[in-house]
Amino acid sequence: KLRRLFANTCKCPVPCQFKNYVTSVSQAVTSPLSVDRFLAQTDQSKLKSRYDSARDVTHRLQKEKRQRLYDLIRNLERHFEQVRNIVLNQIENKINEQRKAFDTVIAQVEAAYRSTRYLYEYQNYIVDKNFVRARDAINERTLSVVCLAYQEFSVQVELAIQSLGDNITEPGVRRVLYLDVARKLEARRDITERAFANYTQFKNALQTGQPIFNYRFREEPRENSYLIAPVPMFHAALNSSLALQRRAELLGSTLIDFARQLSDLKELASKTFRNGTLNATELHLQSVQFMYLCRSFSQSKDMFMNDVPEFLYREMQKRDEQLAALYDQFQRAKADFDTQLQLISIQAESLTVKLDHIKSGSLGAISRALNSARIFLFQGALSKRSVAEEFLREDIMKTQGTLKNFFNEVRSRGHAVYDDWITVETAAIALWTMAIKEENLRTYYEAMKMTHMLVAPESKAKELREWCRESRDLHDLRRVVNNVDSQFSGALSDMLEEMASFRDTERIDGRFMRENILHLNVFYKELSYEQITQQEAYGVFAFLCDIGGSMGLFLGASVITVFEVMDLLVFTYLGRLLLPKPKEDRATQVDF
Repeated sequence: KLRRLFANTCKCPVPCQFKNYVTSVSQAVTSPLSVDRFLAQTDQSKLKSRYDSARDVTHRLQKEKRQRLYDLIRNLERHFEQVRNIVLNQIENKINEQRKAFDTVIAQVEAAYRSTRYLYEYQNYIVDKNFVRARDAINERTLSVVCLAYQEFSVQVELAIQSLGDNITEPGVRRVLYLDVARKLEARRDITERAFANYTQFKNALQTGQPIFNYRFREEPRENSYLIAPVPMFHAALNSSLALQRRAELLGSTLIDFARQLSDLKELASKTFRNGTLNATELHLQSVQFMYLCRSFSQSKDMFMNDVPEFLYREMQKRDEQLAALYDQFQRAKADFDTQLQLISIQAESLTVKLDHIKSGSLGAISRALNSARIFLFQGALSKRSVAEEFLREDIMKTQGTLKNFFNEVRSRGHAVYDDWITVETAAIALWTMAIKEENLRTYYEAMKMTHMLVAPESKAKELREWCRESRDLHDLRRVVNNVDSQFSGALSDMLEEMASFRDTERIDGRFMRENILHLNVFYKELSYEQITQQEAYGVFAFLCDIGGSMGLFLGASVITVFEVMDLLVFTYLGRLLLPKPKEDRATQVDF
């Protein structure tokens, strides 16, 4: 009856008909033989089925376990959605935003480079065609003729003047000889004056930037040629050395002296022709002075007309190379930046392809496992064992490592991109600074109202630095990733640990029976009842019987003998107490 009562009314997770108690098993002493016999009599397959059912009921209905499973599901779902959103959306968006921000910097720097490069080409063309080529024309037409074959010319003039001093009887011959010498000297003086005018024009052109020729560069207006002329570079060329400065001044004064010397020779020839006499000393001095001026002119002309263009070409080539070097540096930084973004994109695309596969595999398994967990928790249509099997699949375990490796790669590439921003910033600032600080283009910038090129280099550098760093920090891939992967990994690990723990505790063996079921059987036995009747163990009668028995055993007497002795004692006592005492006879008393 008791067992039927327990089976019908008990609400315990484990049904009570599993054996409430076994009479051979005691709470005080449990012999191994009795325990083994008890375990052998138990149907463990049936017990396991009912035990699993009881565990499902416990995990679904017990408040603490239900709440823990619910929290694990919610935590895993939240972090799983974050990871999926980051991998499929945010990383790609951040890469695109990084690229847009970088393209903005690239566009600005490319525009500055193209503009500066174009203006350099424009300026180089104007310098070459309107100044240096004018030098070549001046040198070819006048300067190279001033002292052309000056020694031969000096000897011819000297001999002709000497001939005028000889006694030539024919006046016509003397006149022809004089006219020939005078015309040669006059022609050379005219060339010298033209050379001086050309020299002055060339020097003034270098000092003022006013072109000598009027060549046109591509579609640029001709009137802009004087704006693009590199006047500071011209000044630097004219003042590149003290020797060049001295030779430039000496070239002009030499031409003046040379023209005067030619006039003096002509005057000497005229005097000789008129007087018929020659001043040989004066002719010699004039010839020596002529030779000296020719040598001085040749040296000054070679230095001035060659060193200045060479300096200009050297400076233009130097700045072209510097601009190209800065642009190459920027291009390398750009290439490194593009490489990092491309690697991240490839990695993201690779992971996206994997995720497309994982979405129906591992991520799909996680989704199905979460769905199974919800069905188990809220509907009870599935067992927790099946939920545990869903979570402990091998592809779910691999997903954790795949995502971890991907996010570590994103952090590494994000750090490289972060550093590349600094390199790009440095290269961009250097190129912009060179373009803005180009003093040879300052006049052109002002005339064309290129305000973006008229700012202070420090201001532009600050603007670029702030913009690059703001873009770098705003679109930092590491901030997108943050520690989402570790949070997801922790949530998944907690769920896997919970399911693994549940799976490990579903085994039913002898140890499990001893630690759980056997203990419950003993506990149920203690809930039974038994009737105990008690009686007095020792009384007066038993005491007397013990005395009598002892006397009969050890003294050979009985209880009657005891009473007889007691009667004798009582009688004697009462006799003495109650009987009167006898009077004494005084006569019989004897005094001693």
